[in-house]
Amino acid sequence: MAAIMRPILQAMKLYAGGYCKMVVIEVKEFLRSHSSIQFIGLALTPACNYSCFLGDKEFETLTITGEANERQILESLRRYTNRSVYMHATLRALFPSTSEMSLPREDLLKLILLALKQNPDDADVYDAGLSCVFNLLNHELGTKVHPTCLKEIVNRTLQAMTNFPRDVKYCAATAADDGHPSVSMRTINVINSLEVGLEMVSPNIARKSPLQWGDMDVQIQKLAVYILYRLRKKKILEDMISDFDNAATLIMESLCSFDVPGMTYRCVYMLSSLTAKISTSDIVLRNRMDLCFYNGANNRELPDGKIIFGSSITQYIKYGIERIKTKISIDLGSNRRYIQKVLQIVEKSIVNHQIELFLEDLLFMFGNLTVNSSVACQVFVSEGGFELFLRLFQTSHDLASCEKEEVEHLLLQTLFNMVTEEELHPSIMCLDLLLVLKQLMQSDFNFVKFMAATVLSQLACKGENKRFMEDSKTGILDHLNRLGLSWQHPEEQLIYCRSLNIFFPLLNCFETPAVQLWALRLIEHSCMKNGQLYCRMLEDEGGITILCKLAEDSQTNESAVRIIRAILQMVEQNTQ
Repeated sequence: MAAIMRPILQAMKLYAGGYCKMVVIEVKEFLRSHSSIQFIGLALTPACNYSCFLGDKEFETLTITGEANERQILESLRRYTNRSVYMHATLRALFPSTSEMSLPREDLLKLILLALKQNPDDADVYDAGLSCVFNLLNHELGTKVHPTCLKEIVNRTLQAMTNFPRDVKYCAATAADDGHPSVSMRTINVINSLEVGLEMVSPNIARKSPLQWGDMDVQIQKLAVYILYRLRKKKILEDMISDFDNAATLIMESLCSFDVPGMTYRCVYMLSSLTAKISTSDIVLRNRMDLCFYNGANNRELPDGKIIFGSSITQYIKYGIERIKTKISIDLGSNRRYIQKVLQIVEKSIVNHQIELFLEDLLFMFGNLTVNSSVACQVFVSEGGFELFLRLFQTSHDLASCEKEEVEHLLLQTLFNMVTEEELHPSIMCLDLLLVLKQLMQSDFNFVKFMAATVLSQLACKGENKRFMEDSKTGILDHLNRLGLSWQHPEEQLIYCRSLNIFFPLLNCFETPAVQLWALRLIEHSCMKNGQLYCRMLEDEGGITILCKLAEDSQTNESAVRIIRAILQMVEQNTQ
């Protein structure tokens, strides 16, 4: 018997986790008679709340796991990382205290993230863990956390969105008969009480109606989107996401899954914001873009044949329009469901007179989903997007001056995405479009007029479009011609490109002198604003020969010849 008892008497660790029938007196006596014990595991037991384990000097040297205080919780997080039931209970116990922490707790964040990483398929652990993470990053604490840790937070958040998407079949299959409420309802209601998460919850949660257990994945998805939104607000998301495509796809899926105003706004805002985090040159390189409008651009290295329009009037629109692709090469813009969802949001916003709430973000999305993608543009037009686009233009009339310019800029970008697809011209060429372009060319903003004239030139260089414009009796080509004749180049540079040869086809439009004239204005503007770069470029690409032949051609009008001579003079001055 002595031989049997000796190992027990000399034991250094005692695991009693999950055993609920412990009596405090018996526990004390046992520990006193086993002085060699240095650790006692009391997780998932009421014994962890005994006063003797909460500051009693007699047992202060003991290492204890449990849920009664932070010391016990931290020890549980260190020891039970791979045990999902323990992690769920520990994180739930940790959550209330995280809302009261005033200092950055990177040590705590690392332990939580490790628990999430070790339990990727457990919705309970992710629900409680992400709730704690959200609180620990609240009140500007996130800006004080090391970027490596923040990046892991974003990765875990995206993992939650991937592993726990909204799935009706899953919900139906896992719903418990006893109607056991999900932990998400409790944790999210705590966030509500802090008045930082009210927008993220659906009406039934706000009323504190019980949720079914099968709704767990839905709530985690909402919580994940909200955390990403909060991170973005703190200027963290832009530096922490390495896979923008995957993040955009996950957020787009969330947008399609939830019909909750707060969630819709967040998803729209983040999708437009994610696009802005990629540099203009990256966008052009990745998507082989022929042209994009970029407000606030500066000289950048761009691939051959690409062009960027820019303006310094506003700093808000600092994005490059891009076609977003996922890691598995799924084109978001070609997904009919995504296009339909965006159009539904716009339609609903117009009907409810709420379009001004996130009009610019919606227009960002229009550009994101249609740029340089013929399939996306075809889906956009076939789903009624073009007609909705024309309606959106009407909503810009009542905006303030600065907002009006931004909205018109975004509308023109989406329009340009469509006109670059020649097969769509028969579907979009209509009187309303011509009236829109004519009005934009009369804008008070040089940048808007510049863009509108360029878009119109792209359309008018096609013979059938030219004939339609003439038959429409709108006088739009005459207006383009007058704009080309009277155009005064502003102080700021409006165009940035790696090659000028994309304008050369427009120079051959002898049947439409207005298009020819505007193409010359584009080249003149480039050479005037950066002569050393563009004059040499024009010479190297054979543009001088084209311009000389054009000047000698009897079909070229005198106004065009004068511009050609001015360009050639600038070339001579800058290439000596």
